[in-house]
Amino acid sequence: MRATAAAGCVSAATRADAKGYIEGINLLSSMRLCANVPTQSVIPKALEMLDSTKEMLEPGGRVYEQREYIYNALNDIPGVSAVKPEAAFYIFPKMDMKKFHIKDDEKFALDFLKEKKILVTHGGGFHWNTPDHFRIVYLPDVDTLTEACTRMKDFCTLRTGLKRGENMFRKLRAEAERRMEKKTSMFDNRALFALLLPIIIEQILNSFMGMVDTVMVSNVGSAAISAVSLVDSINNLVIQVFSAMAAGAAIVCSRFIGAKDRNGCNRAARQVVLTVFIISVAIMVFGLIFRVPLLQVVFGAIEPEVMENAMIYFLITVVSYPFLALFNAGAAFFRAESNAKLPMFVAAGTNVLNIAGNAVFIFGMNMGVAGAALSTLLSRVLCMVIIFVLLRRKNQMIVLDHYFKIRPEKNLICQILAISIPSGVENGMFQFGKLAIQSTVSTMGTTAIAAQAMTNIFENVNGVFGIGTGIGLMTVVGQCIGAKHYKEAKYYMVKLTVIAEVGLTISCLLVYAAHPVTLIAGMEAESAALCMQMIAAITIVKPVAWVLSFVPAYGLRAAGDVRFSMIVSVTTMWCCRVALCIFLVKAFGMGPMAVWIGMFADWSIRSVIFSGRFLSGRWLKKAMN
Repeated sequence: MRATAAAGCVSAATRADAKGYIEGINLLSSMRLCANVPTQSVIPKALEMLDSTKEMLEPGGRVYEQREYIYNALNDIPGVSAVKPEAAFYIFPKMDMKKFHIKDDEKFALDFLKEKKILVTHGGGFHWNTPDHFRIVYLPDVDTLTEACTRMKDFCTLRTGLKRGENMFRKLRAEAERRMEKKTSMFDNRALFALLLPIIIEQILNSFMGMVDTVMVSNVGSAAISAVSLVDSINNLVIQVFSAMAAGAAIVCSRFIGAKDRNGCNRAARQVVLTVFIISVAIMVFGLIFRVPLLQVVFGAIEPEVMENAMIYFLITVVSYPFLALFNAGAAFFRAESNAKLPMFVAAGTNVLNIAGNAVFIFGMNMGVAGAALSTLLSRVLCMVIIFVLLRRKNQMIVLDHYFKIRPEKNLICQILAISIPSGVENGMFQFGKLAIQSTVSTMGTTAIAAQAMTNIFENVNGVFGIGTGIGLMTVVGQCIGAKHYKEAKYYMVKLTVIAEVGLTISCLLVYAAHPVTLIAGMEAESAALCMQMIAAITIVKPVAWVLSFVPAYGLRAAGDVRFSMIVSVTTMWCCRVALCIFLVKAFGMGPMAVWIGMFADWSIRSVIFSGRFLSGRWLKKAMN
């Protein structure tokens, strides 16, 4: 025999005499499929990292979930059966030769490669005698495996009809797939509608819960409604921190989804749950321990009856913080994968429970503010439980289970907090400013407090369309950035801002027409009149200044431009909303209308700054980097 270094070898003997030797050479040559010699050099190091390896092989781990998926997906294809691998990183399924008209497994693999652009190894490549097996490695992420198995199922389905003139159907299907590939838009109008409408309805339901509490408590007396309003200003401060963390979760997960990285998305979600749980429990414990001095410092010398009711309401509602925080995070996960209907239905069900609880505890058991707080607590516990049960389902992008096995991942936590902290500071300072304003209003007497409380509710209701659109915009821009579709991100920011403007204008007009609610709520005539004066001013100014000051900012955050948004929002809030309000009250003796004059100035300046930022394109450069 004669050999060359590059070309291989040539046998000088007859083929019959060298048959065994040739088979051995072919076997050695086929080992190129698995480069096991270089791999063996890392085995000692791998054996030293058993803990990290074990996590991947347990439920929730990457390798475990990929094996479970490929095993189930292949067995779901009619005519294909597979045995679950116990130690290998590949699976060796069997095909029904008659069903798929297979005579040559190598040709089957080659046809699959040509038509579906997926490479598998035919069983004959491993000296399997019958042409009824192929091998597929399951180390790619679940999204890649899902695409591969979908194409395999389509391919196998078509082969079952080859004897029945199905070639025409194959051509038509291929043409349809080519048309789909030409589609560049990530969100058509139908997809946007399906995303935005449930979010807006959910925001309406959330505002409705606060309105129901206030309306039902108002029948107990002005002291009760004042107490609920004052404590809710603190609760909203905390809730905004939780909302910021949920927004960070939605943005990070949306980017992973846009990049089709299911494993990264699930890892990020688990870190969000861990972080939110620890922070919310810490805040709850702090609130329980320092409840009395906190309320005394924040609200100062208010009427004793109002303070007594505030103490009771805060004691119960502070216990609901962890449940609300976890629900917000879970809802954000569903919205990140464009499933906004499910959180909406959960919110609807819990709002019904809250109303029923209010009726039982406030009117049936005469518990006053304690009844309203208890009903809110129970509804938040239920919605958290429901959302996390639904997150355990395997047929969705984000799956959360095995909570006690979650361990901190520093890099992911830092990535989440890089978005959440600036947003949390922005939202927290925003609510803290409202709290400072509330403290100023609390010195004006019960009439002004009650009027301001109801005005806040009306203003929240007419703003839910805009806020809901902004929340949806975070998902849309986040997925566009993850997929590196930067032009689409810019396009959707403009489109959703226009949608928000139209919806907000209609909302303001409808809310202004709903002034009979003040009579239903049993408000005193003086408080109701003052309330409607402020609502009239809001109806005029808000459609002009609000949308550009808030909606584009949601898109900037989703693109990673969170620091700019934080600096602008905090600066304008303190300089306009707080400082101007206090100045008008102290210098000119104005009533609660001073609050809204400061608010209007804040909205106007923010709208100019954020519009300029968007037009400059600097926010997009940050995302591209």
